[in-house]
Amino acid sequence: MIKFLRLHDRSALSLLFVGAILSGCGGGGQLSPGGPGGAQGNGSGGVATPDGSSGTAEVSQRSACDLAVYPSAEWTRCEAQNVAISQEHSTIAATVGPEAVATTLQYQVDRLAATLADPERLINANLATAAACTPDPRTLNWTEVDGIVEPVLFTARSGATLSGHIWATKTGPEKRPGVLIVNGSILACEQVYWFAAQAIAKAGFVVMTFDVQGEGMSDQFGEVPDLLEGALAGTPGLGILDPTNPAVGGSGLPFYDGGTDALDFFFSTPGSVFVPRPSRSTGTSHAPKHNRRVAEGRNSAFNPLWEMLDSSKIGLAGHSYGAVATSWLGQSDPRVDAVVAWDSLCVPSEVLFDEAEAFVTAPVNNNGGVPTPAIYGFHPDCFGAPEGPVPALSKPALGLNGDYVVPVPYLFEPDPIRKSEPTLSYSAAVVDTGNIVIRGGTHLDFTDEATG
Repeated sequence: MIKFLRLHDRSALSLLFVGAILSGCGGGGQLSPGGPGGAQGNGSGGVATPDGSSGTAEVSQRSACDLAVYPSAEWTRCEAQNVAISQEHSTIAATVGPEAVATTLQYQVDRLAATLADPERLINANLATAAACTPDPRTLNWTEVDGIVEPVLFTARSGATLSGHIWATKTGPEKRPGVLIVNGSILACEQVYWFAAQAIAKAGFVVMTFDVQGEGMSDQFGEVPDLLEGALAGTPGLGILDPTNPAVGGSGLPFYDGGTDALDFFFSTPGSVFVPRPSRSTGTSHAPKHNRRVAEGRNSAFNPLWEMLDSSKIGLAGHSYGAVATSWLGQSDPRVDAVVAWDSLCVPSEVLFDEAEAFVTAPVNNNGGVPTPAIYGFHPDCFGAPEGPVPALSKPALGLNGDYVVPVPYLFEPDPIRKSEPTLSYSAAVVDTGNIVIRGGTHLDFTDEATG
């Protein structure tokens, strides 16, 4: 029997990915037991404890809440208690607040220095996004504790320069499986996933993190004639104008195409150097730009930790828009063996719709007949995908969610199966799958954002 607790050590979230790779994501169906309070709201979600213990008064108290009947004063009290749990992340993050301010300022200094030293770079000019890139100071001593990290630059198919890092430990097997982490949109620079990269690397993996185009240290724009390809993608609402036009940028190109481009780099070796794919907009090859930058000592020709990587065992993890894209890429790319989606797993769909439209139409956000866009969860279908064939479901996939996107209490009793709907499609396709809902969790609990 799987028993659940509130997760306090978020590194365990990363280790769930390891378990998914090694065990094929377990049996089909939903992992959350889903008591009367539902898989979200009044909290039946959680994370399996490593020792399988039920243990604590906290669990007993919440079990009582699982029995609370809606509508009642007890149900409302339990829901308020559940929302209060969502503030634990911010409380813990506040303990490193002063250090985080210093690392954020240093990050901005580094961004400016990178721009001045490499004038060709068109690093993301979105100040709101840039200001939210807060490196956790607890992740900055990696090389002092058996860690290896190699910074890399490579060229996306649009011609934009992408920035990333490759992670591993100094001790460990000669060959190790690999994990690519695809970040989310708007407020999700790669630094907020370094805690996950390090936890997964400690478990014996080679890990790649990177900033998608338009975020963090990566370029905002591509190269002529593909200057606008993916430049504004991931911006909610733009895709409604023309979801199939890469120049409009409302689609998820930096996450879908960018994820594939990053995989290409992850697989590169001295005998098979990285070559950018032709652009989606015009079919232009930006390999000449990449090769020139390699010759200048700016870009990386291949994965610097290629010798450690066992390319026959590759998994994807992603958060937010990155979770949506990895849900698709994990099924479409034959190089990938398994997927873990950190809020949320989705089902590849023929429907091409925008992120904003997906939030508005998501069944989980229409609770009690009252539409509440972007408050509680994501659409079960993958949104923002580029044109092309819809991949069949064939790879193991694990979904993780919080009770909320932002900590807003449920006014009506939630449907306990809503957040697990994608896994039902995987199970119907006879694909190993599961979904875990974290009690009182929010969308930012999968990051190191201080506001999570």
